[in-house]
Amino acid sequence: RMQPVLAPPPPHFVEHLLGRTDLAIFAAIGYVTITGLLVVGALTQSAGPRLARFHAERQAVSFRRLLAKLAVFSSVVGIVGIIGAIVFGRWLLTVLYRAEMSDHVATLTWAMAAGALGYVSSALAHGITAARCFRAQVIILSLTVPAAAVSCWFLIPRFGLVGAAEAWTIAMGVKTLASLAAIAWILRRFNGRAGWAALA
Repeated sequence: RMQPVLAPPPPHFVEHLLGRTDLAIFAAIGYVTITGLLVVGALTQSAGPRLARFHAERQAVSFRRLLAKLAVFSSVVGIVGIIGAIVFGRWLLTVLYRAEMSDHVATLTWAMAAGALGYVSSALAHGITAARCFRAQVIILSLTVPAAAVSCWFLIPRFGLVGAAEAWTIAMGVKTLASLAAIAWILRRFNGRAGWAALA
């Protein structure tokens, strides 16, 4: 099942600090990132059983190579999304919604940056799941949620919807870095230099 890696900052932050109208605008803009997630999710889900088999059979090289390919593909999709937002953002928002939405290109660009990081963390999350490191996912979320809350509190009052998208990007950045750390530990376990029992 596709993992909800792209959840934006807690809606009540946006609603409380900016109001329901801006919350609706932010939700609409954030929904654009789902397109990339569908593409990435289709590939990573199909690769999940192979990752699990490589891990079970202790094929460290195959596990690492497949996961790296998924991460690179996810990164490319994310970069294309960011470039698309910069170049075609105004037109896209006008076509999808209405002309007034075209003023939110900066918010869309930051949202796509959050999406790009989210795509990569999605690929890494499949590797963590394949390795059955479930407690690691709890730790990752325990880092991501406070990062999102603190970022929202400081950025939204100063920069409005752009700040909300920036906070979303920071949260996804924290999640991606934490996921990379988890993958590093998994690979170390493959090589017999560290255990993962405490997080498995």
